[in-house]
Amino acid sequence: MSDVCGIIADLKREGPGEYVFKKLTVLGFDSDEQEIKKLQNLGYTVGDENSRYEGVEITNSSPFQLMRSMAKEFGYKPCKPSNSDAPGDRQTVVWTLLGGEGEESLGVIADIKRESEGEY
Repeated sequence: MSDVCGIIADLKREGPGEYVFKKLTVLGFDSDEQEIKKLQNLGYTVGDENSRYEGVEITNSSPFQLMRSMAKEFGYKPCKPSNSDAPGDRQTVVWTLLGGEGEESLGVIADIKRESEGEY
């Protein structure tokens, strides 16, 4: 298991109650690691668009679905999320998952941009 890993996701609201997660980037893992292979076996579509850059990409899955799988399969436990302002009238949300005896952590970061009333 990776010492530190993270998930970066862009969330887009298409309509009331409809959110799209086209691609997540999982940092801290290589595509040949056991955890990534396990996620593939669970049905996640995992790719590595550019092996020069860290991380692997997972398409068409929400960060919440991935966090749940990582909790069930690898024993991560969620902590309280935090948010802060980001450039361009956006919000950054960080979810943290702890694994084992609290020696490992996983952070999930999502940039949320408000386009207009009720549009993110």
